[in-house]
Amino acid sequence: APEFSIVGADGGQLAWHELDARLDAGGSGTVRARSLSLADGLGQALLLKTLAWQWQSLPGAPGRLSARLDGRIARAVFDNEAYGPLALEARVADLDLHAWHALAAQLGRMRNADTGAINEAARAELYRETLPALLEGGPHIEIPRLRLTTPQGDVRLALRVQAPEKMRRARLLADVVSQLDVDFETRVPAGLARDLTVQVMQASGRAPETIEDADIDLAVDGLMKGKF
Repeated sequence: APEFSIVGADGGQLAWHELDARLDAGGSGTVRARSLSLADGLGQALLLKTLAWQWQSLPGAPGRLSARLDGRIARAVFDNEAYGPLALEARVADLDLHAWHALAAQLGRMRNADTGAINEAARAELYRETLPALLEGGPHIEIPRLRLTTPQGDVRLALRVQAPEKMRRARLLADVVSQLDVDFETRVPAGLARDLTVQVMQASGRAPETIEDADIDLAVDGLMKGKF
C-alpha cells in the first residue's frame, strides 16, 4: 500500500507511506513503512519514520505462543518530543495464546474513546484476570537488546522474565510483577527514570495527587537495587 490516509469525524487520523506487510502460512511476517502517523483527536499524536519489524513463530506446545521479534525505527515523534533510533530484539516462549488474544483486545478498551480517561473496570480485569492468565504455566520472556535514543539520553536494556507455573490472584500491577523472577540490566537517564516511575505508580492505581517526591525517590532507589 504505497499511500493511505483517513481522518475521522472527531479529528482522529491514520496515515502511512510505502507500507509493505507480509504474513506467511506459519504465522511469521514483516512490516515495513517509510512513515506511519496516528492521532486520536484528543491532542495526542505519534509519527514513526522508517520502521521495520519482523516476527518469527517458533515451535511450541499447542495453545502456547513462542516467537521472536526484531524491530527498528529510525525516528519517533510523540507529542512534539523526538525519539530514536530504536533497536529491539525480543523472544517469548510458552505464553498462553488465548490470554494473548484477550490482552490485545482489552488494551483497546483501556481508555474512553471520547475523553481519553482510563477505564477502571478494564484495568481491574487486566490485572486480576488477563495478565495472570497470560503468565500462567511458566512462560519465559527475554529482551537481549533494547536501545533507544531520547531527548534526555540513551536508554539501554537487557531483560529476562521467568513466570511461575501457578500465578496467585492479583489486584494491582505490583501484585503481578512481585510474582515474577526478573533479571535485568538497564541504563536510563535520571529524569526519564522518574517519569516512568510515576507512570507505573499511576498504572498500579495510585492517584497523581498522592504521589510525593519522596515516594518517587524510594521507588527509583528500589529499582536501582533490583527490588520490587
